[in-house]
Amino acid sequence: MISALTRKARHSAPYGNQKRYLHNCTEKPDRSAMSRPLRILILEDNPDDRALIQRELQREHSNLHTTLIGSEADLAQALEEGEAYDLVLTDYQLPWTNGLAVLRTVKDRNPDCPVIMMTGTDSEEIAMEAMKAGLDDYVIKTSQHGKIPGRLSVTVRTALERAQEHRALRESENRFHA
Repeated sequence: MISALTRKARHSAPYGNQKRYLHNCTEKPDRSAMSRPLRILILEDNPDDRALIQRELQREHSNLHTTLIGSEADLAQALEEGEAYDLVLTDYQLPWTNGLAVLRTVKDRNPDCPVIMMTGTDSEEIAMEAMKAGLDDYVIKTSQHGKIPGRLSVTVRTALERAQEHRALRESENRFHA
């Protein structure tokens, strides 16, 4: 479980359009509103990897707002804020917790918020446990430092499309049963 923290967050944002705070995925995002940016929470302790991930996502999504979490204090602060994210992208191995704990925390707040986990290992056990806990997808980082696979953007797009389809189906079912 993610522990409560009291120390102040230190965060360096390489780009100006970022906030550090998790938006709990409590709002139902509407991607049809093209004026609103795609909001992605990125949990990665390595600042170089955070920048690479963000650049990779910006290639695919021009209207993108990212929130970068690089420490336990950032995450604790983010969990207190309470706005919505369209997707959460987390590293598996973080110094203060792991991706499974992040996944459970996000899914407890909103089971519909897509979560993608990245890892430097190809452990099938971790992947299976994460998928059972509601993980939307799993991306293996390459062995060379600083290499984020090009598949990341496709994985994000697919997860967002599935989430939108799931919301549309649920809304249709609710209208049918009303």
